[in-house]
Order: sequence, then C-alpha cells, then structure tokens
Amino acid sequence: MQRIVLIVIVGAVVWFGGCLVVDWLQSDEDRIKACLQEICESFNTGSARGFVERLTDDYDDRDHGLSRAELRTGLNQYFVSTRMDGKGGLVLRAEIEAASIVVTFDESDPTRAHAAFRAAVYETESEQAPVWTAEFSVGLRDVDGDWLVSSTDYETLTGRQPLRF
Repeated sequence: MQRIVLIVIVGAVVWFGGCLVVDWLQSDEDRIKACLQEICESFNTGSARGFVERLTDDYDDRDHGLSRAELRTGLNQYFVSTRMDGKGGLVLRAEIEAASIVVTFDESDPTRAHAAFRAAVYETESEQAPVWTAEFSVGLRDVDGDWLVSSTDYETLTGRQPLRF
C-alpha cells in the first residue's frame, strides 16, 4: 500500500513539474495566442470575469470607448439576459481563426506586443454563415509575466456587430 501511495505522489510531482517546465518554455507568441483563445473561450462559456481577467486595468476599447469595468458590465448583462430567455444557453459563440493570428513585438519595449487576427461570431443554434466577421487589431502588454490585452480595434468584414453595450 505504501508503495502505491509513493508511486502516486512521485507521479503527481513529475506531472506538475512537467507542466511548469512546459509553461516556462512556452514562447511569448504562444502565450499571447493562448491569451486570445482564453478570452474567446470565456465569451463562449459566459464568463465575463474570465474575459476581463485577460485585460489590463487601463484597457481601452478604441471603437466604443469602453473601459474594462464597462465591458464587464455589458458582458454580464448579455450573459444573464440570454440565459433568462428560456433557452438556458448563450445565443452567440465566437471563434478566432487560429491560423490568422499574427503577433509582432515592440522593438523599443519588450513588454508590449500587437496581434492581428480574424474572428467570427455565430448563432449557437445555427451552423450557417457567421452573423459577423471582423479583423481585429489588439495591443498587448506583459504584466507580471502574463500577456494581457490593453486595447482593441476592429474592422467589420461581413455582417453587423451583434453586441451593443
């Protein structure tokens, strides 16, 4: 019995250690891409908190002038209202085209970066064409080892932006 417990403990230590090493070896570009995908996943799961946790405190929505707090309030209202519509789930889902993400780093300030990518929003009950596609331009900043979004700007490619706060 002691041998089994010891094997489990050693296995857990090796697994957690491996996770730390993999995270430590991950490039800044990969960490930025993961940040963007986490924001998208937070939207799709209805987590306003998870969404805004990936934004800097002084976040600037260049298109609408929304602060981080205003964006969180708007997302919370959307998530609550769509769950109360009797369907029990979210009406919209977002997808980032992973292959479209292009990351560039500020040569004069290594704590700043920029990402450009294409994203689409779909109605969850429909597998039809997206209701909105846009090309995003995102400013990012390294804050205590985590890449966070500091600003966003977008250009609509097709459809109409579905959320208005």
